[in-house]
Amino acid sequence: MAIDLEKMPKLGFGMMRLPQKDGAIDIGHVCRMADAYLEAGMNYFDTAYVYHGGNSEKAVKEAEKLDYISVEEMRDLATHGAQVLHPHALIYKDPNINAKIISFEKGDLSDPGTTIVGPFEDSMHKSVTMHPEPISVVAVVGENMLNQVGLLSKITTVIYNAGINIYGISAGQNSITAFLDKDDADEAYHLLHKLVIEEESLSSISLGRDIAMLIMNSPEFIDTPGIISIITTPLKENNLNIVEISSSQTAVVVFVDWEDGKKAYNLIKEVL
Repeated sequence: MAIDLEKMPKLGFGMMRLPQKDGAIDIGHVCRMADAYLEAGMNYFDTAYVYHGGNSEKAVKEAEKLDYISVEEMRDLATHGAQVLHPHALIYKDPNINAKIISFEKGDLSDPGTTIVGPFEDSMHKSVTMHPEPISVVAVVGENMLNQVGLLSKITTVIYNAGINIYGISAGQNSITAFLDKDDADEAYHLLHKLVIEEESLSSISLGRDIAMLIMNSPEFIDTPGIISIITTPLKENNLNIVEISSSQTAVVVFVDWEDGKKAYNLIKEVL
């Protein structure tokens, strides 16, 4: 059978390194990525049995076109590299405007495509929320931890197997810290203590309590130079200590002492 090189996709979807969640391939995320890729008119997936221990091929089988996708999901896909549309285009999407992602592979607009739903109220604007209950910090300490292959997976798998949710995690050269519900902290501490005993690279574990988690979201963060400084400067000026901070392209999460939580929340709301 002859291959029409003109119709062959010019871009392949690599399946060697797929997004993961709780130590496994995030099928939902992969499906949304595959949808965006297919809707762009591409159809070549590069996978092999050895990728993700054989699970890459399974992920390809589970991926299928969505009938609907929310503005928020589409924005995150576009922000993180799906070349379907520019994330800024979604700023102008009104809930009353019907919009679809349609493949032009057929040469017309007859493809049913994927309908973009929303946006939901205030989802495309800056928002600040504070987790209603205090959370706890479990820190595992060791030596040269960043170079220990699979160590992060071992720590999170222990927590996952106990059915405990992780709100945030940070990794340094000599420590890995997990932020958990206060009610789950003692159980996580004892489970991870067993891991510390088993792993030669780990030396100790500590448990801290009563931490406030503040979450800032906005699609504009990725294009806002100094956004971290904008958020943290008022906390510095009011002598509020930041226990930990993490960020992505559309979100910033700040952890402070619980007693400082409400004050930090109000200060950040004023600057955003």
